[in-house]
Amino acid sequence: MHRRHKKPYAVIFAVVVALVIFGALRDMDRVKNPPPAERSAMRMHYADDAHDFEKLPRDTSPVMIRVGTAAQQDDGSYTLTSSDIKPITLPQREVGLAIIVQGDVPSSFSDFNRIVEGELNVWKRKNNKISEILLEWQSDAPDLEKLGTLATSLRSHLKEDYWTGLGLQRSWFEKSAVPASWREKLPAGVRDYVYDLNEAKREGETIEQTVAALESYGIPFLIRITEKMDEKEGLALMDVHPKFQGFVVIR
Repeated sequence: MHRRHKKPYAVIFAVVVALVIFGALRDMDRVKNPPPAERSAMRMHYADDAHDFEKLPRDTSPVMIRVGTAAQQDDGSYTLTSSDIKPITLPQREVGLAIIVQGDVPSSFSDFNRIVEGELNVWKRKNNKISEILLEWQSDAPDLEKLGTLATSLRSHLKEDYWTGLGLQRSWFEKSAVPASWREKLPAGVRDYVYDLNEAKREGETIEQTVAALESYGIPFLIRITEKMDEKEGLALMDVHPKFQGFVVIR
């Protein structure tokens, strides 16, 4: 009479547990020490309105979405009007939220931060992986030091779960110098500084001349463009101009 051999369930279970623990430790290490991203001249896409949003490539590339406009009221407070882009879930994509701001840098950061947080929560409830809030100030000559302080304050208000970014205009630095404090240390928590090529490019300039002019201000920057540039040309620009970090492409 043959003795029936017992299956080595304990051994199988131990192997499975070991594999799970190994996978978890590997994932934790990737969070702490993420692998270097593949170098590209195209940093992210940008959706300016619902038309652009519909034409975004159906992939997992990062995207910045203009979600609304914050306008200053007569009493100095701000109200935010949502754009025509309907909040949806964008799975497996890094999502940035851009807000146009019209008016002076507010005296009360807390009130401004709360209205931005409200719009952020609308997109957050759709289970999006939000990484950054970009403030695009529409002003002839904003108080740049105060603007940087506001961006830092916003990130702190959001418990540092998100980076902040600032839309810049070349005309600002043609009228007044870059704040001395920015040359010593850029505002904490601000990840991206973005120029729009339509504003930044001067008549007769090549793209390389525009990049060189923007680099002279000493701030690392991105440039928003309407048509994707040749990847090799973009990387060549980044090699020659270390402060230039790539393009944000509308659609």
